[in-house]
Amino acid sequence: MTEDYPWTVGDNFLQPVPGFNMRTPSVCSAFIVVDDSVGNHREIYEWCHEAVVRHAALLKLGDQPIFNLALQNFSLRPTLVPTEIWQCMPERETAIMARVVHFGGDEKIWKSEALLALFSEWYRNHLEWLNLGGGGAEVSLSVCLPFRELKEREMLLEASDHFKEKLRSQDMMDRLIHIEDKVNTLLARE
Repeated sequence: MTEDYPWTVGDNFLQPVPGFNMRTPSVCSAFIVVDDSVGNHREIYEWCHEAVVRHAALLKLGDQPIFNLALQNFSLRPTLVPTEIWQCMPERETAIMARVVHFGGDEKIWKSEALLALFSEWYRNHLEWLNLGGGGAEVSLSVCLPFRELKEREMLLEASDHFKEKLRSQDMMDRLIHIEDKVNTLLARE
């Protein structure tokens, strides 16, 4: 999971929940990887459902407050992974290099021409997800920046010199072109 810095567990609720430490740093529910070592999945699952009902009037965010309580209730200590890589907000300059970009709040890639222009790889992944039968918001925007043109023009972003060098790397561009080719192949089947 990623830390939800600078917020605490208490920031996820309208008022403190008795029996829990509200000052514990919050973790974000946008990125969660669970493996079999957690055990008792069914018990955690049922506890979370009951906690949603029990604390519904206190929740500020959908599932995140409940996950934070579940970690305490079951004495689970998540491994925290770097937010800048695994759950980076799109407005950060490092977002273009992130493995997962978190389009939190009202700004969604399928609603914003600006985000679409900056993160067309994520848009194409979303189109591929929908094409493979995935659900979620339908993408109504049609503008995509072709990565082959971006490579030729070297127009990725106005970022620091450090990130420009990383963005120009052949490996990154080859990965983007590979994803673009796969998506175009899937879209051509329609």
